[in-house]
Order: sequence, then C-alpha cells, then structure tokens
Amino acid sequence: MKKWCACLIIAGALLPVKTVYPQNLVINSMDANGASHVVATKGSSKDNSSDFTPGFQNMSYGAVIDKATGIPDLSFVQPNSRVATAAPDGNGGWYIGGFFTQVGGQPRHYIARINKDGSLSSWNADADQPVLDIKVAGNLVYVAGEFNHIGGQPRTSLAALDAITGKAIAWNPSVKGWVFNMALAGNLVYIVGYFKEAGGTARNYLAAIDANTGIATGWNPNADNLTYSIGIDGSVAYVSGDFTSIQGQQRNYLAAVDLGSGNVLPWNPNSNGRISSVMKDGSTVYVGGNFTAINGQSRNNLAAIDASTGMVTSWNPNANGGVTSIAIDSNTLYAGGGFFLIGGMARNHLAAIDKRTGFLTEWDPGTDDVVFSLAVSEHTVYAGGDFKYVERGK
Repeated sequence: MKKWCACLIIAGALLPVKTVYPQNLVINSMDANGASHVVATKGSSKDNSSDFTPGFQNMSYGAVIDKATGIPDLSFVQPNSRVATAAPDGNGGWYIGGFFTQVGGQPRHYIARINKDGSLSSWNADADQPVLDIKVAGNLVYVAGEFNHIGGQPRTSLAALDAITGKAIAWNPSVKGWVFNMALAGNLVYIVGYFKEAGGTARNYLAAIDANTGIATGWNPNADNLTYSIGIDGSVAYVSGDFTSIQGQQRNYLAAVDLGSGNVLPWNPNSNGRISSVMKDGSTVYVGGNFTAINGQSRNNLAAIDASTGMVTSWNPNANGGVTSIAIDSNTLYAGGGFFLIGGMARNHLAAIDKRTGFLTEWDPGTDDVVFSLAVSEHTVYAGGDFKYVERGK
C-alpha cells in the first residue's frame, strides 16, 4: 500500500491558521557573546538565567531526528531559512526545498541535497524562488513550487531534475501559477495548487500531467478554490484545500476523485475547517489541519476517516493547535505543527502517535517554533520549519 504525506507551505508563510505557541518554552534573546540560550524547558514556567538547561540543541529550520530516540543528529548541515519539504534521496541522505538561500554556510538557493554523513552535496539545482514539494522517482527528482527558473532552465512551478547532475530535463509542463504538492502514479504527475492553467490547458487548481510529454491529460476535477495536498491510492486521489465544491458538487475542504474519469466520488467527510495534510493508510484516511469537526463529530486538528464511508473513527489524538504535516511509518503517525499539547500531554510542535490507538508514544523531540514539514526514512525523521532549537528527545 502506498503511503504519502503532504503539507501546506505557501508564499513564504503558512496560510492563515490559528497557531498557538507554548508558554513554557522561553528562549533568552542573546547573551554577551551574541548566542541564544534556553532558560526554561517544557514543564517549567520559570524565566530566569539560573534555570538554564542544555536540553535544547541549536538546530535551525531543518533537523534529522532519530526515529527511536528522538535525538537530533547534530552532524547534518542546516539551512538559513524554512524547509518546506524533504524527501529521502535513496542513499541515506535527503533532498530539501524551501525558502533558504544557504545550507551549511554555502550558497544553495531554495533546493539542496544533503549527503548521508550530514555534509552538503555538490548537487545544486539553483532555483530562483521557493521549492514547496519534492518527489523522487528513480533517476529523476520532481520539484514543485513558485520558481521560474531551476536546474539551469526556465521552468515555471514544476520541473524534473536529473538526480546526478541537478539539471532540468526537457520535460516542461509550464504551469501558470504555483504548485504546492504532487503525487506520482504510473506515467502521470498529479498536481495541486494555485493555478488556472497547466500543461498548456485550462485547469482549475487540479491537473494531471503526462510524465513524457508535459501535456495535461483530460483529467479535470475542476475545484472552485485552492488545493493544498493530494495523494494517490489505487484508483482514487484524495485532495484537500480551501474548496467547497468539485465539479459543482459540494465538498468542504476534502474530497475523493476518481483517477480515471476525474469525477468526484460520493465519499464526503465534510470538514468544518482547512485540511493541510492527507494520508491514506490501509482502510483509513488520516488528516491534519485546522478544524474542530469532521462529519459533525468533534475532532481537533487531527482525525482518522473511514476510506469507504467517510465517517470519522474513534481515533482522536486531540491537538490543541494546527497540524501542518503528517507522515506515517509502520504503526506510528508523526505530526508537526503549531500545537503544544496532544491528548492533554505536552508535545511542542512534534509528536509521534500510535496509528491504532491515537495515544502518544514516548518520542518527544520538541522544538521552539512551528514545524511545517515532515518526511520519514528508514531510521530518521526530517523536520522542517521556523524553529531554531530542537530538544534532545526520548
């Protein structure tokens, strides 16, 4: 079964959401040497230098975190601004994209590759504007975002790069607008975002692009507003966004679309607020966002929905702030966002939740600010966001 995740990072900032910041994480602005220090950690409300603890590591915007221990790997180079997306490179390293212009002190504009030993790769696709999504398929790296030039070629918002050289291949769908997220299936690249034309054809916020020709197929769900995330499972595409209808049928923030016909399916969870991240696993669709109800049932920012009926399940982690990204590995769902409580327990912007029960695991590498993106590899989790510190986990 395919597993996939998507998150919402747009135009340099998260689209307006209610973000709650922890009151029990206090960062002393500067010491005499210009260095920042933590003077209170979670579980403490104190704010004075005598309470300094070395529990937090200075790791800005992007962190590789051990899946078992929650301990961040300090050997990995860090970017100078937000990481919006990450994808394993298949060799123990990572591709990252976002709003940065340097990684490890070296020039890397909006996209970079990090080697498995944590060093910066010489691979350099050099975009001119932010990269918001990365998908790896064999020797190709598909990228989406806000750019007009990448890999040495003019490409608007969507491109395919050589995994060895970083150069853009001839494929050129030419999207008029921004692409926030992609899903690869067969010989097609499905895209969502803020656009009205893709692959040379009018398409409202959703399109399928031929991976050989770069031309849009006849698949045309026709949403009435922005789309943020998409994932493919079997013959169905699950899509989230700000839309309230697809193909003229009411669907609030979340819909299922037939991959063959492009027709909206009867499945209708009816969220009362934005859904930023969607993932199907087995018979369940997991969602994260900024909502308080799904199908009339109370659910705060995280929910599990039956893939057949559209009804919410009993799974209910209850996050107290927005969830911007989710990722699944085996029986664990990782969540990142603006929350600092899950199920009434302290979890600062990062959490690992049992996929079966909805209960927290012990994994707890909190950050001092919002986590916007998550990706999982064999042994690690890559978290990207606006944070400057990551707590040594457990």
